[in-house]
Amino acid sequence: MTGLTKQIRRDETEANRLDAATKAAFRLRTRSPEHRIAWTEAARAFRAHIARIEQQAETLLADDPDAEGPLRDCIFAFIEARAGSADAAVAHRAAMARGYLEGREARRALHRPALSRSRYLTARAQTRQTNPVACGGGMTGPLTIPAPAREKFADPDWTAKGEARATVALDRLETLWINTGTLCNIACRNCYIFSSPSNDALVYVTVDEITPYLDEIAKRGLGTREIGFTGGEPFMNPEMVAMADLALGRGFEVLILTNAMRPMMRPSVQAGLRRLVQSYGDRLIFRVSLDHHQAPLHDAERGRRSFEISIEGMRWLRDIGARMAVAGRTLWGEGDADMRAGFAALFRREGFAIDAQDPSALVLFPEMDATVEVPEITTACWGILDKSPAEVMCSNARMVVKRRGADHPVVLACTLLAYSEGFELGRSLVEADRPVPLNHPHCAKFCVLGGARCSA
Repeated sequence: MTGLTKQIRRDETEANRLDAATKAAFRLRTRSPEHRIAWTEAARAFRAHIARIEQQAETLLADDPDAEGPLRDCIFAFIEARAGSADAAVAHRAAMARGYLEGREARRALHRPALSRSRYLTARAQTRQTNPVACGGGMTGPLTIPAPAREKFADPDWTAKGEARATVALDRLETLWINTGTLCNIACRNCYIFSSPSNDALVYVTVDEITPYLDEIAKRGLGTREIGFTGGEPFMNPEMVAMADLALGRGFEVLILTNAMRPMMRPSVQAGLRRLVQSYGDRLIFRVSLDHHQAPLHDAERGRRSFEISIEGMRWLRDIGARMAVAGRTLWGEGDADMRAGFAALFRREGFAIDAQDPSALVLFPEMDATVEVPEITTACWGILDKSPAEVMCSNARMVVKRRGADHPVVLACTLLAYSEGFELGRSLVEADRPVPLNHPHCAKFCVLGGARCSA
């Protein structure tokens, strides 16, 4: 089996190269949308390499059934020889090897923490009890390698397993989101849209550009309840107050997602917001981004003193009688009850009239990482999960954006997928009134399985 051993070594070398490229891209991912895309593509290349290895193993065993035993021995020999190094590459190599034997398990392991030798040996001992053939415990049965899957989230109609992909129709346009532009006064570590002081991939929209969408809502009688403004930081846009005034004047509720920092606290903006709060009261909601109720954890994501500055902005909103909500995050592994209790204590101390037990007043968002393995959502999943397509955000919302260099805005299916061209639905709301295939990891993790939604 000298040739097989050499092939495994070549596969391992290529896996290490792709792994290094992914890590290098990961370190640069926050610099720009292009860097984040490069990181995602590097991770996809690694997964594609694993798929090729699975295909090679399947072909080998189909052509030479007698290779089964030596193949198994080679695989576990090089895993055991390297399991003691306890670095991330070991986890990738172990995933690659298991791909020869257990197909599906390979992709799930790509982004797990590194394997220690003790963890590997424990797992192997457990597997030996249930599958002695796969662990070299004797030829008690045939070794079956599943057919390698195609790349996930590649086809809008079909999953990698060949099942019909779930779609979601627009049931009602309850919320129309306006992305005011991706420029922001800060650069958060894990911003889903990569906002920063330099990212203008989505440029400022204007009152004149959003007016036709409000007109279309009225003309078609869509019954839209809410206009949401997101960014970037919306108050970086010089027409933010005017756009909110336009929407409120048309009878909509308005939700503004903000970090409540310096852009909101400029005197001209404060004057405009006082006027809006006095005129429209609770129909205007400010949802402030507070990642955690403790300053050190929030600041670790958003920068030194960012928690303190946001709290100062919230105090100002409290004092002018503005209605507030908060958006937190769940990346620290705390339970829902603990997070809500912590925020409730903060709100009591500061005198903020926010009900921490109300999911619409304190929204706790799951994390979004496109490189983490998640299942694809099929048409059968609705019954399995006891969930309705009407519960998913794209059944009741759309978002307007304007790309840098474009002559006009366009309508997207979702607030989360601003850079995915497959989710661009057209220039008008009537063009955007069509089913959306759930063809992105965020669709599964954030919306269907996570149960999150951006609207109030």
